[in-house]
Amino acid sequence: MKTPDDILKHFLEEARYHADDLIIGKDISTIPELKIMFDGYGENDEGDEDRNNESYAFFIHKDALKKGFIFPNHEITPWALVHRPDQEICLFSWFSTEDDFWSLPEDWNDSINDSALTVKQFELILKGLYKKYPM
Repeated sequence: MKTPDDILKHFLEEARYHADDLIIGKDISTIPELKIMFDGYGENDEGDEDRNNESYAFFIHKDALKKGFIFPNHEITPWALVHRPDQEICLFSWFSTEDDFWSLPEDWNDSINDSALTVKQFELILKGLYKKYPM
């Protein structure tokens, strides 16, 4: 049985692999129930852009398992995307191109505690989507 971390990595890897280009804020998810956006590059010790470290925002909606669900567009302001914590969870992850390694949140609770969803709901949705879109 795949763990939630394994499933999250699967969807992130699929999105990254199939992305034509990495444009900040562009949804690159390969499935309609999720939104995965490239969030930019990290910085090195000198404060310069480090293209070896890529940041991704992973959004999962409370209704993602409902039949026919398509992740709704976010409202965009000139300075930010408007997150809906009463409806969705946003997790940030990093990909190291040098090490071919994903860094995920170590504790789901830290990332989810501002949302109306629980860790258990999040994990059930991930597992349900994995059944629909297996590796």
